[in-house]
Amino acid sequence: MLGRARLVAAVLGVACMPDASAEPSGLACDGVTDDTAALQRAFDRGGRLALPAGRVCRFSKLTIAAPLELDLAGATLKVADRAAPGPFLRVLADHVALRGGTVDGAREAGAHGWLIDWQGKDGSLTQVTLQNGDATGLSVSLPAASVVARNVIARRFIGEFGIGFRVGAGALVTEDCTAEANTYAGFFVSQDASSATVIDGATARNGVGVLLDGLHGGRVARLHSHDDDRFGLLLDHGASNWHVDSVHVVSPGLTARNRSGTGVELFMHNTRNVLDEVVVTDAAGYGLAIANDSDDNQVGHVELDARGSWDCDPGLLFATGSDRNRVDSVRILGHSVGVRIGENDFVADTPSNANQIGKVYISGARYNAIRFEWGHDNVIAEATIADSDSSGSDAQGFKGLVYFGNDSSGNRVGTLVQADAVRVPNFIVYAGPCTVATCRVGAVPMTNRVDHVTALRWSVAAARGVKPLPAPARGR
Repeated sequence: MLGRARLVAAVLGVACMPDASAEPSGLACDGVTDDTAALQRAFDRGGRLALPAGRVCRFSKLTIAAPLELDLAGATLKVADRAAPGPFLRVLADHVALRGGTVDGAREAGAHGWLIDWQGKDGSLTQVTLQNGDATGLSVSLPAASVVARNVIARRFIGEFGIGFRVGAGALVTEDCTAEANTYAGFFVSQDASSATVIDGATARNGVGVLLDGLHGGRVARLHSHDDDRFGLLLDHGASNWHVDSVHVVSPGLTARNRSGTGVELFMHNTRNVLDEVVVTDAAGYGLAIANDSDDNQVGHVELDARGSWDCDPGLLFATGSDRNRVDSVRILGHSVGVRIGENDFVADTPSNANQIGKVYISGARYNAIRFEWGHDNVIAEATIADSDSSGSDAQGFKGLVYFGNDSSGNRVGTLVQADAVRVPNFIVYAGPCTVATCRVGAVPMTNRVDHVTALRWSVAAARGVKPLPAPARGR
């Protein structure tokens, strides 16, 4: 495995180079001339180089095969017109460092391919902008490759698989990096990536902010996602053993008006991941979803606030055979359903069992606050429900603040507090089959239970057909 200390050694790797930074001879850097030959001669010598400050140097294809420290000096390396398909800049050597400028993929001139393909060890990019391509900005592509990226921006890679930062194999450590307006994903980590990979930074208006497929794990130190189309953070295709320190997703899918825009989702076969803090605001889709056989994941504190969203799905979802996941505490505001276990309206759904939530606070739910629908032995230790009702959803089969529906048994809420004496739910607790045609049909085993209920000034309906008492008079 590649260690973080080894990656940071990129800065030390240039210590053996000459002190003086030379400007390559023979460069025009006028934005028109193809400077490939002069640049390649200088790169072949290695050492320390600086481009003419603030100029535009055009190139077709370049290879860095010797240790090199390149100061872009505010200049732009731009792919030349009619360049053959990329990758355009290939880094094969160890101890290569690029800093302080822009690398441009010239997409408007029809250039196609990866902008930078990094295969060397102990590399670094610092304060570099990668932009304007149709494929990938930075791709780390060999098992032994390792790169540290600091304050790097990757933006406007807008082909079918437009990606800002890609880890195909090897390790990428990002520190305060930004991915913007990339079609497929801001950051993409493939299944073969090293566990030394670290994501730290921000995303905006990408197809997915951060997409993790890595089977060996890694770390998301800090992620701030804003208006990424489909997901802020997505774990997919068996991504496991990841540690997420903090993720904050704001308005997923807003610009695209994507009703499924979701904050964080563990989408398929994701196991043994740890998420310390998840905050999602203004999500039209789910806040946090754990689905499709994603088991044994642990989540610390969760805040899901959909009050400013133009549409909203359930806040916290366990579905499609996802078992033994644990959430320590969650606060859910303004989602249509607070917590939903099972999606009984999908034929392919399978039970989600033995999931646990420590404490949950739910406010502003309009269908159910908590809905058990397709699973067994799921437990919520403490639940407080405020400013919620389900009276407008009878026709859809969403009855009760707490609903035990079809194909659910052995589920339990330890302590339930209905901390609101303003809104009148049709039931506090309801058990019965869903009446919508797409739901599964059958009786609900009456092994589900709520151990203790405190309903402020309302009676408790523990079974179907028992309604609460009328609202008490004001001042009583």
